Amino acid sequence: MLMKIILTALNYLLENKRIILTEDGDLQQIATDILKKMPDATFGSHFGSWLGRILIEHDMVEELFASDKELKNVLQDMDFYK
Repeated sequence: MLMKIILTALNYLLENKRIILTEDGDLQQIATDILKKMPDATFGSHFGSWLGRILIEHDMVEELFASDKELKNVLQDMDFYK
């Protein structure tokens, strides 16, 4: 379930040009790496900044244009998963 949510969020960011991946960027690998780091996440109002930091630091992410608030909202928007 978490993998599906993260992949959906990453696809949303990619389709809306809020993230640019490197040439060898692989959404599945990025999502897997995010899941591995989730035990260290601070949920709640700081989750967007945690996710932004993880994405910016990831070797397969070239650029991230989404703000911390936007990242948090993408994950909280229930209509997003339909």
